[in-house]
Amino acid sequence: MNPTDEQELREQLAAIEHERWADWQKYCHRVLRDNNPSPEQGDILERWDRQIETPYADLTELEKQSDREQVDRYWHLIQAHTNAEIARTLDRLESEVQGIATSKPTVDYATSIPTNKVLYTIQAERAKLKEVK
Repeated sequence: MNPTDEQELREQLAAIEHERWADWQKYCHRVLRDNNPSPEQGDILERWDRQIETPYADLTELEKQSDREQVDRYWHLIQAHTNAEIARTLDRLESEVQGIATSKPTVDYATSIPTNKVLYTIQAERAKLKEVK
């Protein structure tokens, strides 16, 4: 995953985290107000109500950061899954390219990419995945 896609996905997930948090907080605030009403409590909850009602895109950078930190708690799982998918794809491609290299030529290899270059590229991509882990 390139850095731009990774950043976009993190922001989308952070927005979901904010929605998840806001839904839970709405419930908690409703329970508090219904079961333990007090003037002091109202003042405290009022600040949080503003943040609950604010869409992620309109939060301050500091407020967004707390949602991003929640995404960071499970980001390694997303990255591991993505890397495993890429590794499986590279394995499949490598097998197909090796099969082509050992079969009778059906194309003009003078005008196609040499098989060893493709295999080298696959190995280089696999090495990049190992660096990320």
